[in-house]
Amino acid sequence: MLQSDLLAQLLIAFGLLFIIAEIFVPAFGIMALTGIIAFVWGGVIVQTTPEIQQGFLIPEIVWGMGVLAIIILAIGSFLTLRAMRSPNTTGQESLVGKKAYVMEWDNAEKKGLVRVNGEIWKAKTLSNKTIPLNSDVEITSASDTALAVVPN
Repeated sequence: MLQSDLLAQLLIAFGLLFIIAEIFVPAFGIMALTGIIAFVWGGVIVQTTPEIQQGFLIPEIVWGMGVLAIIILAIGSFLTLRAMRSPNTTGQESLVGKKAYVMEWDNAEKKGLVRVNGEIWKAKTLSNKTIPLNSDVEITSASDTALAVVPN
């Protein structure tokens, strides 16, 4: 009887600690899921042992908190996956596919300067087509300080 009481308390305590630790340690939900399992397991012990159902170890509260933790973990996982699948909105990778305005261009060397998003970038092309000044080009890739472009 005393052992199951202690085990339930330890499982619930470690479950809560693991859930809280997930906030500070990037474990991608593994610690939170482990904490939820330990927490609910402690709740099962509380529910199956009537002597323990006193004080703060009320089974309904333990189950309610376990379900709430699972819902929060599921929502957090969904939002994380959605953010990971969204396209880049910053950095050089976000420039690919955008239009750039040609400010200076040397068709012999196939390079020049273009303006995109208010910034002036060095650009080069592998295309054999001539690129006139004051025209638009499409950015195909970005590396370091230069953009690769193709004429429209």
